[in-house]
Parts: sequence; C-alpha cells; structure tokens
Amino acid sequence: MPGLLFWLPGIIVSEKDMRGITLNCEVRIENIGGGFQAEVTRDHSFGTDSYLLAWFASPKPNEQACDLGTGCGIIPLLWCRRQPALSVAAIEIQKEAVELARRSASRCGVEDRITVYHADLRDWKEILGPNTQNLVAMNPPYFPAGSGELSKSPAARIARHEGEGCSFLDVANAAFGLLKQGGRFCFCHRPERLADVLEILSQARLVPKRILFAHHTPNSSPWLFLCEARKGVSKGIKILPPFIARDYDGNYTEDYKKVYDLER
Repeated sequence: MPGLLFWLPGIIVSEKDMRGITLNCEVRIENIGGGFQAEVTRDHSFGTDSYLLAWFASPKPNEQACDLGTGCGIIPLLWCRRQPALSVAAIEIQKEAVELARRSASRCGVEDRITVYHADLRDWKEILGPNTQNLVAMNPPYFPAGSGELSKSPAARIARHEGEGCSFLDVANAAFGLLKQGGRFCFCHRPERLADVLEILSQARLVPKRILFAHHTPNSSPWLFLCEARKGVSKGIKILPPFIARDYDGNYTEDYKKVYDLER
C-alpha cells in the first residue's frame, strides 16, 4: 500500500522544487505508485475512498474528465498515472489544496495534463462550460449540515460537511450541467445516505446506473458505496459484486491490490 516517504516540515520556500510557493504548514510526500508522488498535509490528504473512486470511474484516454473538489489532486494524479494520454480538469475552492495539487502535478511531470482551477464548483459555467465533459467525479462531503461533531479545522469542515462548503445537490447539479449526453457522474458516499443520494440524483435529472458497496472484511457492513449516474439515459440500476479489502485471514484481497495497483 502506498505510504509515507518523508516530511517537509515548516515553511517551504524551495524555488526549484516548490516554485517559490510558501505554505504555513507541514507537507509530506506520499508515494502513489508508478513513480508518482502526491504532496499532502494534515488538512488535505486522501485515503482508500479516493483510490476506490479513481479506480471505479476509470476514464478512457480520449475522454474529457473533470474532478470536482479535487483537494490535493489525488484522483487526477491516479488517472494520469494509469492513462498516459489523459488530460483532466480539476476544481478546488481551497487555496492551499490548489497549490498542493498544482505542485504534485509538476512533481509528477503532468502539469500539462492536469489543470487545477481555484474556484467554487457552483461556478462551473465560468470555468468549463456546459455539456463539455464525458466524466465528472467527486468525493463529496459525507455529512449533512448540522450533523455530527464539527472538526476544529475549517478545511476539514468544508471537505466533510455539507453547508460548510457545497451540498450534494450542488455537486449533482454541477455534474449534470458539465456532462455531455450519456456522460458519467461517479462519486462515493456513506451507505446511510443512500436514500438521500438517490433522491438528489433524481432532482438533478441524473440516472443511477451502477452501485458498488465497499466492505473492510467479508462479514462487515459496508463503510462506503460508489455510484455511477448518467445524463440522458434510461433507468435501470446494476448492483455490482462488493469490494472487500481483506479476506477472513486478514490478507489484502486481489480486488484491493487491483485498486491500489500494488504490482506497479
């Protein structure tokens, strides 16, 4: 599994490596395989959810792909690592995350293939225009406004809670507007929000077509589901075989290795 390589503590000012950008935080470099590395902080990082979503969405080389709320840019990086001819548009509202994503793209040599826009996804019309994308993806805020304990970190609140940033309806509406006819909107969410999510997709005129539930072990309840919805297609949902991270003996499954591309 990709892991921590090293820490870059304090304020970073190296012009050669960091393009003169200063961050008042600690940055670490994560190895994501295939010679690619991602810069992350405690506020802007990633986990298995992001790997699963990048794998589940799997853009084709010639598609126009967009990642909403890209954070540190992990999903575009994984896509470009796996598809050498792919170009991706990424939208992120938090400046620190935008800088991380841009520097990671440069670090990996794909700055000409990943364009990171510092913007609110609700302003999508001013960034990419309608009916331009084959694929839109997002790892959205999981928790509804006013629910659960709010993090002390503003960045974490925006990433995790609707109402602190955007709502899932905002995301779905942006995806509908950006997508071409037949285009795919891929995202992950918490199983307890499934009913809400399906209702919102209907409001946004998106049709759910594929759903996959992710489990830590064969006998555990799912901690996540992934969904592909489409624009302008007929109804009909296919429930895919579940993703299971570890087998009964605690070993990583072949599905897990495939998602992480551990052989690369």
